Amino acid sequence: MSAISITEKRFQRSLKEGNFYEAEQACRSLYHRLMKSGREAEAQSMLEEGCRQLLKVGEINSGTALALMLAKHVTNRAFAGMPQDQRDKDREALTRIVDAYPPIGDLRSERMGESVSPETLETLREERRFLDSVIKWSSIVETVNGSSVFHARAGKVCWKMGDYLEAQKHFIQSDDPQTHAQMLLSWINRDGLKSDADLFMLRTIFKYLVTMNLKDANFIHRAFAAEFGEGFSPLVNFADLLLRVLERDNYALFNMLREEYRESLSRDPTFESFLTKIAAVFYNAQPPNSGGLFGGMSGIMGDMMRGMLGGGPGVGGPPTRPFS
Repeated sequence: MSAISITEKRFQRSLKEGNFYEAEQACRSLYHRLMKSGREAEAQSMLEEGCRQLLKVGEINSGTALALMLAKHVTNRAFAGMPQDQRDKDREALTRIVDAYPPIGDLRSERMGESVSPETLETLREERRFLDSVIKWSSIVETVNGSSVFHARAGKVCWKMGDYLEAQKHFIQSDDPQTHAQMLLSWINRDGLKSDADLFMLRTIFKYLVTMNLKDANFIHRAFAAEFGEGFSPLVNFADLLLRVLERDNYALFNMLREEYRESLSRDPTFESFLTKIAAVFYNAQPPNSGGLFGGMSGIMGDMMRGMLGGGPGVGGPPTRPFS
C-alpha cells in the first residue's frame, strides 16, 4: 500500500473517531504528498473535500485551517496566471467551502442588538478569516476590489459579529444594497442614533457615488424614506436632488445644489471632501475655489435650481418635497 493510500485511510479513520486535529494533519500531509507527485488537481480536490467534511461535523478551526490552505493554493496559481476555465473552477471550489460554513441566520433579529454565543462568535471569526483570503484571490482574478458576492457574505458575517464599520466596508463593494440598508437601520436602532439617521444615509450614499454606483445609492435613499417617513431632514431632500442631478451632464447645477445646502452639509466635515470626489468622478472636475463657484448667491441660485428640478426646500426651512 502506497504512502498516499495510508494517509488517506488515516484521515478517514481520524474523522470517524472524532480526532479532528489528527484528521487535519493527515489531510495536510496528503496534500503535500500529492503535490510532490505532480498531482495538483487531486491535491486541490482532496484539500477541499477534507475541509468540507470537517466543517460539516462542526470542526470549524481545523476546517478553516484547510480552507486557508486551499485559498493560498489558488491565490498562488492566480499570481502565476491561468486560463479562464480554471478560474471558474477555483471560484466554484471556494464558493462550496463558503457554503459549508453554518448559515448566517435571520439578521433582522440583530435590529435589537441581540448578542451571539461565544461559540458562534468564534465560528464567525474563522469564516471571516477565510473570506478575507477569498476576497484577496478574487481581487487578482476579477475586479480590483474583489468579488461583490464574497463581499456580501463578509458583510453579513461582520454584521452578525456586531462589527458595523467593517460590515459597511464590505457591503459598499457588494451586490446587496438591501441587506446593507437593513444593517444601517439596525445600527441606528441599536445605538439610539435616530437623530443622526440622515447623516448615516448621506454618508452611505456618498460612498456609493464615489464609485459611480447610482443604482445602490438610490436604493439606500428609498430605504431610509420608507423607515423614517417623507422629508425628515433637509439632507434627505439634498440627497434626492443630488441623485437626480448626477443623472444629468450639468456641473453648474451640481454646484448650485452644493451651495444651497452648504449649511446643512456642514454637520459632517467629511461631506465636503466626498462632494469634491463625486464631482471629479462624474464631471472630471477640479477642486473648486475657496467659497465655491456660487458663494454668496445661494438664494437666487437656489430658486433657479429648484425651478429647474421641480421643487425642493432650502436650508433654512422645513423639507417640502417628499421622497420619490
